Amino acid sequence: MGVISLHVLLVVVVVVTSAGCVELYTSRGTHYQVGLDVGQHFQGAIQEYYAMMTDLHTKLLPFVETAGGSHIYDTYLRMAETHFPQYVDELRGIAVGAKLSFKQVFTNHIWDELSTLIGVKQKKSCTDVYVNDVGDEGPTVVTPQFSLGHNEDGSPNAKTRAYILHAIIVNNVTGTVEEDFTSFTYPGELPGDAYGFNIHGVVLTMNAVLPVIAGIGAVPRDFVLRATFAVKSQAELESLILSEGTGVGYGYNLNYGNTQDDVRSLVSYEVAPLENQPRALVSKYTVGCHGVNDNTNTTGPYFHFNLYNHTDVVQMTSQLTSSYHRQARVAQIPEVRNTQGALYVLGDTHDPDYPIYRTARPTDEFSTLTTAFLNLVHCRLYIYVDNPFTGSRPFMNLTLPAGRQCH
Repeated sequence: MGVISLHVLLVVVVVVTSAGCVELYTSRGTHYQVGLDVGQHFQGAIQEYYAMMTDLHTKLLPFVETAGGSHIYDTYLRMAETHFPQYVDELRGIAVGAKLSFKQVFTNHIWDELSTLIGVKQKKSCTDVYVNDVGDEGPTVVTPQFSLGHNEDGSPNAKTRAYILHAIIVNNVTGTVEEDFTSFTYPGELPGDAYGFNIHGVVLTMNAVLPVIAGIGAVPRDFVLRATFAVKSQAELESLILSEGTGVGYGYNLNYGNTQDDVRSLVSYEVAPLENQPRALVSKYTVGCHGVNDNTNTTGPYFHFNLYNHTDVVQMTSQLTSSYHRQARVAQIPEVRNTQGALYVLGDTHDPDYPIYRTARPTDEFSTLTTAFLNLVHCRLYIYVDNPFTGSRPFMNLTLPAGRQCH
């Protein structure tokens, strides 16, 4: 629908591989108009994806039809409409465009909150690799590195149905641009729970984490995550995720960088709901570059799986087997100092039952849908649809907004 401004986004399709295509789609309009347009354009993929969600149809939707479940559903919807009405409008547009009931689509967006009540497994599970290295001129030259790598792991049903959305949200009255972002997006879902960047240089990846409690009566997690693509700075992001006055429905991990920041650092935010408190528990862990900004929690490489690393939270350990295995495997791999090292980790298949780069198998139902490599030195997002280390070159190459960190 819209025109991509070249200073914001440059797309180079390098190669089509056996894994198939991931479409880049641009939509411009109000929140509802963008949702409607996306729902119509991807209607077939969205309908197929929703039809394959067995737990949605056999457990979650029947639950929200019960007296207790209906009350919880209504409470979450009221909180979303009160605090993020624009994103509820966006979701209504998606539902109308895809010809699905709003109740079905909204219930999918409170999946994580409801899962703690009725024992449904989470839908997503990812791996992140931070590379922040000043480089050296020793026997093995290492050039400066400032990157964030991410395996987006989820249902294999999403692999050929998800898409990259470039959304330009405009004000209905003035026509001014309110949001401009690019995000890997699951079929028929709000952007925000995977990876992407916005026009302000903010780059984000999201990891699922699994606290045992949900914030009943709080703002659903997916609506907070959608709002992250509207922030202009780290300060705005931190204010948002604290969820003061509302609380958050479920936990998550955000990995943050910014091409326009003065300080060269990457940040892991771990967020958890607090029982009976109208705010979220937020823990911040900063990964700096050795010799450049040592006033951080750590320097150099850092890894995040679906575990709380730096927050004291009771977790659903029965669903964390893959994370434990991936964490143990990383401990066996030499220190990561460059792009190739990060891609080696993200593409690792050494563990036969729970590899880092995942394909669905009896021991592990998830697959790696795409791998994102956000290079904040060269201001590029490289997207792989095959194994990023042993497979082909990046399928897609997007230019991040230029900033102080770009060379």
